[in-house]
Amino acid sequence: MTLSGASSSKEARLRSLLLSYEDAERKRGNPVPWLKTEELRSLLETAGGERRVILIDVREEPERRVSILRGALSPAQIEGLLNTPTTSENSAARNNLSTDTMLLVPYCTAGVRSAAYAKSLMAQYPQWAACVRNGEGIIRATYVIPEYIVDPVSGKPTSSVHAYGAKWDLAAPSFETVLFSQWERLARTLRPPSGRLHL
Repeated sequence: MTLSGASSSKEARLRSLLLSYEDAERKRGNPVPWLKTEELRSLLETAGGERRVILIDVREEPERRVSILRGALSPAQIEGLLNTPTTSENSAARNNLSTDTMLLVPYCTAGVRSAAYAKSLMAQYPQWAACVRNGEGIIRATYVIPEYIVDPVSGKPTSSVHAYGAKWDLAAPSFETVLFSQWERLARTLRPPSGRLHL
């Protein structure tokens, strides 16, 4: 199989996986609409347009240290923005937050964790519910918006991405993937729930 054949095969497997995740979330009653990465690209390219996109990277810190989508906030950062009362010091930032012009797009590796986060975001902030879309994830971004994948410290483009585990190691061939080991994934699965929603 040629490199381009391997690439299209991986991309086809990723697309199938994303469709199955979206379908499973819908069957579970998750009301959050999914935003195709091609649509996200269009929104990002028309940054001065009608809608401002706020990307929310819901992955764990070790994943975010490898790369993020340019400008993405962490759940703690978006929670801080949404919960902070308007004051004279932050009025400019708060005035830029509007349910009329904003689109909140959580993302993870392949949309599963971000779908759960998006659902909880809608529940906790009902005034923002119509503005929430679930992103397909950073792995899909390697095919559609690779130029938006950046090093979180320098902000410069990078060709490294965290794929969580082997099942999601479907990034475009131009990307180097980092994976959690089997034991790291098991430890994350067995971690007791905190009982607190981390938005």
